[in-house]
Amino acid sequence: MEKRLTLAQAGINPAVGPDLTSEVWAIAHVANFLGLEEKSAYSIVNDPDFPNPIANKQRNRRWLALDVRSHFANKSKKPKQKKSNSNPELVLDSFEPISYQLRSKGKVA
Repeated sequence: MEKRLTLAQAGINPAVGPDLTSEVWAIAHVANFLGLEEKSAYSIVNDPDFPNPIANKQRNRRWLALDVRSHFANKSKKPKQKKSNSNPELVLDSFEPISYQLRSKGKVA
């Protein structure tokens, strides 16, 4: 049978939130680290790029704090990819007003 941890054992003080100096983090730690509510952090920890939990459990997952911190440190250093524009006619390729660009391509009368 799985042993359940108390909040104190998990490094969470309900009065002030989770202790971010703990080596092992629960969802509450991740949410606090990101400044989010727990329910908002679930989509982040369920992302395939997020570090794997210590034990592969569906409930009460725990992550190494070092892995989580490294994940976000590396994520912020990656260059953002450009989103493809669904309407390439509207891509600004110069500093001229959009109406001029469209007119020169025969799109505006």
